[in-house]
Amino acid sequence: MPLRLIVLLVALTLLVCAADGAAQSGPTNDVCLTCHGEPDMKRADGSSVAVDPKAFDHSVHSPLSCIDCHGDLAKTEDFPHPEKLAKVDCSSCHDDPAKQLLTSVHARRPHGNGPALACIDCHGPPHKILPSMDAESATNKLNVATTCGRCHGDGTAPKGLQG
Repeated sequence: MPLRLIVLLVALTLLVCAADGAAQSGPTNDVCLTCHGEPDMKRADGSSVAVDPKAFDHSVHSPLSCIDCHGDLAKTEDFPHPEKLAKVDCSSCHDDPAKQLLTSVHARRPHGNGPALACIDCHGPPHKILPSMDAESATNKLNVATTCGRCHGDGTAPKGLQG
C-alpha cells in the first residue's frame, strides 16, 4: 500500500474519531453534579432534582454520562439549563423490557386512575437503581414481594384482574 494512501487513511480515521468525540461533547457528570449534587436542589414547583452522588456511583447507571439519558442537554453550554427537559426514554437502552411492559397487564392501571406503570414504579429512582443481585435492590429476589406489595399489598389481584 503506497505511503500516501496510508497517511490519508490515518488522517481520515483521526478526523472521523475527532468528529465522533465532538458529537459526544456536552456537560460532564461532574458539571451536572455541581448543582444536582446539592441535596436541596429543587425545581420551581418545589420538587427535588437532587442526585445523591454516592448513590449514583453505586447504581447500574453509574457508567453512563448524564447526557446519555438526558440527551437534550448534550449541546447545552449555558447554565443553569432550561427547567423543562424531555422525558427520559428508558427504552432507548432497554428496548426488550420496555416492549414486555407495554404488552403486560402492568401497561394499564385497571384498579385506579392514572397512567400506566413506568420503569421507576418498580425499579425505583433511576439514579439509585441497583443491580438485581444486590440485596438492597428493589428487584432482588428477596425484595420482590415488598416491591410488588406496594400495589398488591392486600394479597388480592387488582379489580378487573381477578380470575
